[in-house]
Amino acid sequence: MGLKTRASAIATPCEIVSPDNSLLTFSRKRAIGKTPAYSWYLSTPIAENPFIIFEAEDKTAMKAFLGRLVISALGLGLTAYIVPGIRIGSIPTLIFAALLLGMVNAVIKPLFFILTLPITILTLGLFLLVINASMLALVAALLPGFTISTFFSAVVGSIVLSIFSWLVSSTK
Repeated sequence: MGLKTRASAIATPCEIVSPDNSLLTFSRKRAIGKTPAYSWYLSTPIAENPFIIFEAEDKTAMKAFLGRLVISALGLGLTAYIVPGIRIGSIPTLIFAALLLGMVNAVIKPLFFILTLPITILTLGLFLLVINASMLALVAALLPGFTISTFFSAVVGSIVLSIFSWLVSSTK
């Protein structure tokens, strides 16, 4: 079930109970004499082999990734606190939602943007609010314990999350 380590690696596991009560294990593995030097793996009881969620060549990049994850989780928590209709069940759900939202925004959102480019141009960019709300609603649909009651709540939540991200990025 856990991370299978080689003799030339050092692993630090961290077990978290996911929203559906299955045990997820995050492992940081530092390979000796190989690049990338640091990898974070996620293993579940269902999957035989863990999959890599992040790789870095040094501790600075790993700290930056974890810092962005914490900031995203804080922004998502603030959004759930401010916007009525967005509920997050627990802290692990919040962390998984932030991680999943980052993945969805990195992979699926660019495809939606390209496919909806004509309507985005016609609406002078206002359709991006719908795209952002759709990404937030997709994460809520995929993750138990994270619910959005209406699409309007998703739109307002995406605006609050965008403002939080803008404020955090402008203070760097």
